[in-house]
This record gives sequence, structure tokens and C-alpha cells, in this order.
Amino acid sequence: MKNTKTRKAYSSRPTTSNAIITSARHTPHKNQHILFKAPVISLQSKIQRNRSIANFSIFQPSSLQHRLQLRAGPNSRLLKAFDIRNSFTTTDVDKHTDFLRLSFHTIKSADGAVCRKVWRLANETIEKLVPQLRNSGRREVRIERIARILCLDAVLKLLFPKTRVRPFHIGHADKATKLVNVLWQDSKKSSSERGPVSRQRSLESLQEALRELVSVKQGDDEEEGEEDRESKVLGLIMPAYETLWRVVMLTYIHVAFRYIDTATRETVNKVVKSISQNSGAGARLDPTVVYFAREALRLYPPTKRIYRASLSAEETADVESMHHDERIWGPDAPEFRPNRFDKLTRDQEHAYMPFGVGKNACPAENGFGRKRVSFLGVVLVTRLGTRASGAGVRLGDDNLDVYVPSPVADWAKRCGEMGGESWISGVKLISYYIR
Repeated sequence: MKNTKTRKAYSSRPTTSNAIITSARHTPHKNQHILFKAPVISLQSKIQRNRSIANFSIFQPSSLQHRLQLRAGPNSRLLKAFDIRNSFTTTDVDKHTDFLRLSFHTIKSADGAVCRKVWRLANETIEKLVPQLRNSGRREVRIERIARILCLDAVLKLLFPKTRVRPFHIGHADKATKLVNVLWQDSKKSSSERGPVSRQRSLESLQEALRELVSVKQGDDEEEGEEDRESKVLGLIMPAYETLWRVVMLTYIHVAFRYIDTATRETVNKVVKSISQNSGAGARLDPTVVYFAREALRLYPPTKRIYRASLSAEETADVESMHHDERIWGPDAPEFRPNRFDKLTRDQEHAYMPFGVGKNACPAENGFGRKRVSFLGVVLVTRLGTRASGAGVRLGDDNLDVYVPSPVADWAKRCGEMGGESWISGVKLISYYIR
């Protein structure tokens, strides 16, 4: 009997859904064996499975509390690292409902007037971050630092318009966002790697910095202590900030300094013009702006993987793999092309889930998230510049400082542990300008 050849299924990157397993078994004939190939899961099955994990249906939950339990388990690391009890970490239906109510209120309140205020504040913050730009020669600034502070400022304005401390203190914002990153990465480590003492110190320092940015006042609940109120503030900030700043930064680097074709360049210019003329985009977004934001969230999803766990099983929905799979999006999947959203295939519609899917999807999926990504990205484009305007970016690696269309996320994976955090902190903007 002859050996059976195996054929590897094509994919833009290796995933568990298309891996091939081979094994050797002895046959009656000496020195001969046959390779058995595991069945290749179809593209539609891959999409359906990832969706069923994200929307909990793979576990057949019987109630809202059951869904919260399936989500809270994998997110327990955030509870330990940040001591936050929000919709993502709680199994309490009432706390989940309160969190959603406040989130929807914030989103509903973000009308045209609020967007214009955030736009103005974002531009003022850029001025504070790089005050030396107007008279500078060849200098460098860290894009990562600017993106962190810029996004936190916008989040505080949206979430705490009445209680945020003014003027905005750059130093405290820098400290707070750095510590969020430290604790975020620490939460991903195994229990043997973690340092509980240093983590507690980092959390205390984070709360100290936040007190200088948000006034924590006594609420309606008289039994609620200061620590509980601080935990609530951080619980609101984390899902809004942590999932935003990387998307904004990586999108800016891609459209400003990587290769994009002529049609996409024209689209980006239209987006910049539309948002600038409307001072941060009003209550409704132009379709071109929507496509821009949706493409940003496809290439750089705010949540790369969605985890669910019961007492007997753990499952992961690989959002990033779904968004980058060339079998779904075509050979130009690594490229930034917003116009692809003008008409999606059925597979593309089902594979796209930057905010999750189903009953427990992120409240920002209704357009709020797209607004923030688009107008903050445009702030960076208009104030710091692009390759075309004479600005440049230095990634710190000769193999990466090349003019190619690859998603920035791919470079991040190659350049640092924990999803590229060490690489991100070293990205610098050179020969920039401010308008």
C-alpha cells in the first residue's frame, strides 16, 4: 500500500481550525505506513464555530447569569489585577445591568455638541504633548505616548464630563496609562510569574494618578466607600480606554506611513476632510468615514480573542484570525482598503465581529466605537502628519522600517512579547509637523 499524501489547507496564518494532524500506523506489510489526515474544517464551519463561542451558543446557556458566568471566568485576571467589578468580570445580573445602563447613557449623550467638544480637547491635548513642535528642527516623539494620553483624555471627557479634573494633567495621565499597561500585561502572566506585592503597588499608584484626573464623589449609595467608587471609575475606564488606544495608534501608522493604493489614499483624504469640517463628526457619520473605521477595526480588532469557559470546557473565538483570513477577505486582506465595506459577502459579514456578537456584544458596536476610532485617528493625521507631508516613523528594526502594506499588528507580534508591547512603546515619529 502506498503512502497517502496530505495537502495543507491554505490560510493566511496557522490556526487550530485548519491544522493537519498526521500519524503513522503499522500495516501488515513490513516497513510501510500510512498517514491519516484529520478532516479539514470548512471555512463556513470555522466562521460559525467562532461566532457560536462569541455569542455563547456553543455552551447553550440557560440564562443571562449563565452567560455572565461563562464570561467572568476567563476575565477573572482583570478582577485580580485591577480590582474592577464591571459587566465583564461580574456574575451579578444587577451589576451587569447597571453597567450597561450607564454605558448606553454615555453613548446616547455623545451627540454632535459632545463630539465637537472632544474634538477640540483632543487638538488642545496634542498641543500640550508636543509644545516644541512649531519651532523644532528634526526631533522625535513617541507615538505610543501620544496615543495613550490622547485616548484617555477623550474617554474621560465622554464618561465623566462633570467630574473630570480640569485642566487635564499630562503627567498624571501618562502615569495612569503606563500603569494600566503594566497591570494589563501582568494579568496575562502565570501565577508563578506574578508579583502580588508589586501588582498591589502598581494598582495603588494607578488609583492615585486617577484621583488627579477624576473627582470621586459620594454617590446615591451612602454605604459605598471611596475604594468602591474608585473601583467603579476604573471599571468604566478600562473597557473604553484599553480597547481604543492601540487601534487608534496602529491605524494612524498604517494610513500615514505604510503603502496604500491610490483609491484608498483618496478615501483617507475624504475622511480627513469630512471629520475636520465637522469638528470630529456629528451624530451621524458619512459612509466613507464608517468604512474607514470598520476597516481599522478589521485590521486591528480591539479584542483579538474572545474567551468563554464553563466548569468543564474552555473555548476561544479568534477574532483576529477571522478578520485577516485571505480566504474570507481575499488576497488584499493585509491591506487597508475601506471600500471593501461597500459590499460584503455573506462570509465577510459573519466573520466580522470587532465588538463581539449576540446579546452580550459591546454597547459601542452601534457606531460609538467607530466615531472614536475615526476622529482620534484623524487628529493624529492632521496634527502630526504623514509620509506625504514629510513626516516619518521609526519602528526600531531595519527589517520593519520598510514601505510595505503589512498590517502593523503583524510586526508587533514579531517584535515583542505579550502581543508586541515592548515594540509599541519604542515606536517614534520623526520629522513630524504640527498644523
